[in-house]
Amino acid sequence: MIRYGKSLYKDTDVYKLLRFGNRADWLKGRLTGIGGSDASAAISHNRWKSARDLWAIKTGREQQEDISDRPVVRYGTDMEHVLRESFAIKHRDQYSVEYMKDVTLQNNAKPFMLYSPDGLLVEKKTGRHGILEIKTHQVSRNSGWKDWDGKIGMDEYFIQVLHGLNVTGFDFVEMIVELRSTMEYQQIRTYHIDRADEGIEDTMQYIDQGVTDFWNNYILTDEEPPVIKYL
Repeated sequence: MIRYGKSLYKDTDVYKLLRFGNRADWLKGRLTGIGGSDASAAISHNRWKSARDLWAIKTGREQQEDISDRPVVRYGTDMEHVLRESFAIKHRDQYSVEYMKDVTLQNNAKPFMLYSPDGLLVEKKTGRHGILEIKTHQVSRNSGWKDWDGKIGMDEYFIQVLHGLNVTGFDFVEMIVELRSTMEYQQIRTYHIDRADEGIEDTMQYIDQGVTDFWNNYILTDEEPPVIKYL
């Protein structure tokens, strides 16, 4: 059902494919630029990590915390291939789904801009290209379910996937989110984000400029950024 690294996992005019031999090397490669999970911190829109925190990690002053053994992280890692296969089956008439392990896409014009997709998509009817992003999220309170109604409920995730569109030049994102309060109660929701949607291009430009400024003004100069409180 899923094609493994066929048409989109290759060098293009917009991005370069970086392949790593294993997950450890892939994690090291993420330190060389600003990836999707870094983008919200770079523009000071992350609830858990400041631009200063990100700067300290990217410049080698601090080590990235290893959270791979946390139960919620292990669960998300284990579920990723299940949710990808499920999406491919449900949308077999709409999309070709491609995946390659331990790879990162690097923007050609701005090599510090990186993205590691959970899959790449080709819309069969139009030939448009898209990103597949997969998340698992544990809802800790009843009101938390409402945060995801009709939209992506986490600002950090929204910034992450728009950064992915900036890196790849692709047309859309399909984000699969498995929400759960207990193992007995789960929901799987899919969110479609299209660069043609109102306001998306403007937001992408805002993110692109913010990430670029962070890299040029703080990483390249080795100057510590100010701490801006997340609003």
